[in-house]
Amino acid sequence: TPFNRVVALDPGTGSEIWSYDPELDKKNTYSKGSYCRGVSYWSDSKTLDQGGTCSKRVLSGIGDGRLIAIDADTGKACNDFGNKGQINLNSFDYHGGGSISLTSAPAIYEDVVILGSTILDGEWANAPDGIVRAFDVRSGEQLWSWNPIPENLRDTIGGANTWAPISIDNKRGWVFLPTGSPSHDPYGVERSEPLPYGNAVVVLDALTGEKIWSYQTIHHDLWDYDLPSMPTLVEINHQDKKVEAVLQATKTGFLFVLDR
Repeated sequence: TPFNRVVALDPGTGSEIWSYDPELDKKNTYSKGSYCRGVSYWSDSKTLDQGGTCSKRVLSGIGDGRLIAIDADTGKACNDFGNKGQINLNSFDYHGGGSISLTSAPAIYEDVVILGSTILDGEWANAPDGIVRAFDVRSGEQLWSWNPIPENLRDTIGGANTWAPISIDNKRGWVFLPTGSPSHDPYGVERSEPLPYGNAVVVLDALTGEKIWSYQTIHHDLWDYDLPSMPTLVEINHQDKKVEAVLQATKTGFLFVLDR
């Protein structure tokens, strides 16, 4: 729901099986709004046959910056994940003023849960950096992080965050990130150096966070041209050859077709 309540329903009748309320502070919602683009599901192939506790998990990003793991069978928090079932991402260093929010479902590759953040890049000049983080889906231990802002600029600007959903190429073990604009997005005077990972499709190794390649769609954003949608992984016919591609829709009305 918009306030991040997770509800399990019987698909045949629509009757409620369980619900989980993260008790989001509704008087202090992020950006005076409430957003939730979905949840993610993971199952443990090692213990699924035994029906172990939390062998099936629902991963949900919360508007106040928490990541919560919920037992898909019972609707209870998985106490072995993070701090009694949750991780507060705002307890990590994002190198800027303000806080981050989670509004899209995490991406999952094997036993790794990967998530970006929502950042008010038009409100703070030195907004939090758009760091993408990966965690062990069982323990909640951080496995890697990737920062789109160059190290020498992290105390001056921020943003370039991934707020839209992340795509997974399971064959390659890659994650495809649609990044947003660096801060302060309507005022670019302090952004005199190249920022190649803002407004870009960025591809990382899902297990290590190592950058594979990137393609920038806007080089100096002054109009909040964040990449607003999940990269779509497809196979197309191009010059009589089958090509594995990625399609990226944009706020500018252009559809970018990139060789994966």
